[in-house]
Formats: sequence, structure tokens, C-alpha cells
Amino acid sequence: MSVAQSKTIGRPILRKEDERLLRGAGCYADDVNLPGQIYACMVRSPHAHAKILSITTKIPGVIAVLTGRDAVADGLQPIPTRPVTVTRTK
Repeated sequence: MSVAQSKTIGRPILRKEDERLLRGAGCYADDVNLPGQIYACMVRSPHAHAKILSITTKIPGVIAVLTGRDAVADGLQPIPTRPVTVTRTK
């Protein structure tokens, strides 16, 4: 264990964001709403190793239905979440 670790492990750390989070004033990715924004929903089978026989794709208001096969064909990489950083002052 390094000297720096022995002085910090188990000690409280002053965090400046705690007060606003405890007051319910945090800003999360789900709080961001932009013009023209759309939402994504990932649906997984509740059954392990189940064979999916069909997927309903004609649903009002749904822009696209993409399957795992579509993701592979498109070369989709992991989608990063980069919420807008908001610095609040007192």
C-alpha cells in the first residue's frame, strides 16, 4: 500500500456535489431534452436461450426497429453516454 493510499483509505472525502444531489437538484442524462430528440428502448427476452420467432415492427410513433442482426450488419459499436455537463454555482 502506498503512502497516499494509507492516508486516504477509510477517510471521508469532501464532495462538493453531494448537497445538490441530496436536494434532488442533480442533472442526469435523462433530464436532458433537446429539440427533435428521440428515445431508444432496448428490449431483451426474459427467457434465457429463447428463440425469437417474430418481432412486431409496425407500431405507431416508432421510428425504427433494429435487431441484433442489424447492429452486426451496420458495424455498430458501443453507444457512449455523454450527458451535458452542468456546473452549478450556489
